Amino acid sequence: MRRNPTRAVRVGSVIFGGGYPIVVQSMCATKTQDISATVAQIEQLQQAGAGIVRVAVDSPADAQALVEIRQRTTANLSVDLQENFRLVAQVAPHVNKVRYNPGHLYHHQTNIPWEDKVKFIVEICAHHGCAIRIGVNCGSIDPAKREKFPPNDKISPMLESALEH
Repeated sequence: MRRNPTRAVRVGSVIFGGGYPIVVQSMCATKTQDISATVAQIEQLQQAGAGIVRVAVDSPADAQALVEIRQRTTANLSVDLQENFRLVAQVAPHVNKVRYNPGHLYHHQTNIPWEDKVKFIVEICAHHGCAIRIGVNCGSIDPAKREKFPPNDKISPMLESALEH
C-alpha cells in the first residue's frame, strides 16, 4: 500500500507516521468515572491490538478519575477533551496525547479568543511532553465557519477549521 509522506510522532512508547508502522487507536466506551470498567476496557483494547487508547474527559471529576486510571495502567493514553479546554492542565501530566476539537473552543469563556485557548493547550502539552491531535467533526464546528459555506457543504468548514489550527 502506498502511504503519503508524514511526520513521525511519538505517543508514549509508540511512534507512527514518517514511515513507521500504522498504530491502532481506539476509544473507551465507558464512563471515565467508572474507573474499574475503564481500566478493564483499556486492557481489552490493548489485547485487541490498540497501541493508543483514548479516554473522554468532560469534567473535573473525569480528570480526577484519570489520575487513578493512569496509576492502574501503562497503556499509551490519549485524552479526548470534550468542551472544557482548561482541563488540559489537570490531565496532561497523566496522558501521552491530548485531542481537542476546534469547534468546542467556542462554548466556554467566549471572551477569550480561540487562539489564546489553543496557545494554553499547546503550552501545557509541551511542558508535559504530550502529543496533540486536532480532531474535527461535523457535530462541532466554529459557527462562523459554518456560516461561511453553503449549508450543504459539511466538508469545507471542517477542513478550514483543521488547517487553521
